Amino acid sequence: MKSLFKQPWDTGYPPSQASRKIKNTPEVKALNQLNKKSMISILPSVDPDLLIPILKYKPVYDFIIQNGTNHELVDLIQKLKHDYFN
Repeated sequence: MKSLFKQPWDTGYPPSQASRKIKNTPEVKALNQLNKKSMISILPSVDPDLLIPILKYKPVYDFIIQNGTNHELVDLIQKLKHDYFN
């Protein structure tokens, strides 16, 4: 607990992670705003660098395709994968 109240202030906790946290703050804020919308409206706006690894990960992709109940969302995910990899 004492570490939480040590100075310098505004460097993040732990201090070794401060520069990463400062760098990632705009991305986190942008994702936060996106997450207040439906997945169907979010996915086309997500940076491909974040989305492509998910689409490449076969267990997750296959699970979504096989078990997804929102057919519009499943179709969008399939379309995005097709668009990114073809």
